[in-house]
Amino acid sequence: MMNNLGKALINSLVELENTKIIIIANENKIDNEKYSILKEKVVGNTIEFLPSIKDSIKSIIQNRYISDDVYKEFALNNIDLITEITKNNKNLRTVIFALDYFQYVFSQIELNITSNKILFEKKEVILLYLLRFTLAISFEYKDSKITYKKRNHLDNSNFRALFWQFEKDKDQQKEFDNSYRRKFEKKYFNDENTNFIFHESVYSYITGANIFDYRILFEELKKIHNIVDDKISTQYIIFNQLTGINVYELSEKKYIESLKKLLKFADDGLYKISDYLTIFHLVSRYNNPLNLNLDTLVKRLKKGIDISINNHEYIYHLEMYLNVNEKAEYKDHLNSLKQYILLNNSNILDQLISERNKNLIDSFYNNIEDFVSKIMAEEKYLSSPIFNNFNSKRAFNIYNKSNNQVKFKFIQFLQYYFHNMYGSEIRKDFNFFKEINGIIEQKISRNKKKGLTYYLNDEFYKITKEITKKLE
Repeated sequence: MMNNLGKALINSLVELENTKIIIIANENKIDNEKYSILKEKVVGNTIEFLPSIKDSIKSIIQNRYISDDVYKEFALNNIDLITEITKNNKNLRTVIFALDYFQYVFSQIELNITSNKILFEKKEVILLYLLRFTLAISFEYKDSKITYKKRNHLDNSNFRALFWQFEKDKDQQKEFDNSYRRKFEKKYFNDENTNFIFHESVYSYITGANIFDYRILFEELKKIHNIVDDKISTQYIIFNQLTGINVYELSEKKYIESLKKLLKFADDGLYKISDYLTIFHLVSRYNNPLNLNLDTLVKRLKKGIDISINNHEYIYHLEMYLNVNEKAEYKDHLNSLKQYILLNNSNILDQLISERNKNLIDSFYNNIEDFVSKIMAEEKYLSSPIFNNFNSKRAFNIYNKSNNQVKFKFIQFLQYYFHNMYGSEIRKDFNFFKEINGIIEQKISRNKKKGLTYYLNDEFYKITKEITKKLE
């Protein structure tokens, strides 16, 4: 805001000299009460300047990337997408940041994607998705909502089963709806044709942890598109032939043959469990051309799921992607299959959690410091029960036999854990902390209340007591 001398000068020029003055200012940034008085007395007309975001971005692209014709043409051709995403964050400096980073990603893909024929055929779709992903991550990163380590469940490995039972639990439904990731997806990936897929290769590059390596990206893309040994597996060639408008390229004879092959591959458990709902739809639509008993078909597909269950990873929040329309034909059959898929998916998770818990327990019993390092390295453990399968007596004995430095580090870890843990699943640790708190209380009562050992035991008692209260 200008000083009093400037205000006096403007006032004299306007009122005494009848001079026309133009003042350029951002009124949203002016909080001086005297400005309103000056405006009322001196300013005649106010013209609000509303620059076009699209025109601003277009100008940036044309001038900033003038020496890179290929990238400039791509960006200009997709300026509507860039503008659409930018409406969530109108800071043009962040737009420049995102476009600069994506320029390198774009150039690496352009230079190397011809090495894989299938990815090359999908190049345009890949580039458009990665442009959206880069803009979204850049905006959130620059707003300090995410960092390389603080991912807020955006990466699949951290978007845990915290909410997988939400249709049975209204509190978990609410918690899910209010989660950062859910809001992120609604904000940047609300197009019904665009599912959010996390790319570690691009995320770690934008957040400053690693340089971009196109080879890592290509491996991610091969997994997404079911590419094995530089070709799409036979079962997914058939699957793709029958989905979308591709099916109309088939003759009636070829169509029937493809349906039979689809079912054979499904019988052998060669599809992801998330695909089996679609398989039922593909086989039953158009008035059930194979004349199958649909109850038998559901049972048949469930057997295929049972076979495939050991071959696939847990699919995080699968519920979001298995939609059955209320007006769908064969709704009851679809819902039966959907629930079976979700049940088997949760069984995969249970197995993964069981293996993880065993590894964590072994790690703690073998070396507390390694255990602490492992937990501190990954944010997912802040929303996941860690100690619910521990034997509290054995855990305390391991702690009690450790040297003072290890005890101190473990107490520091628990203090960090207490202040940062969140989510309803974490309450499963309640019994462990209640039991170990009782053990340490007895230990303190039987020993002298002074010295280093007493101090550490007392701190251990206090933090386990606090955690117990938080988990109640």
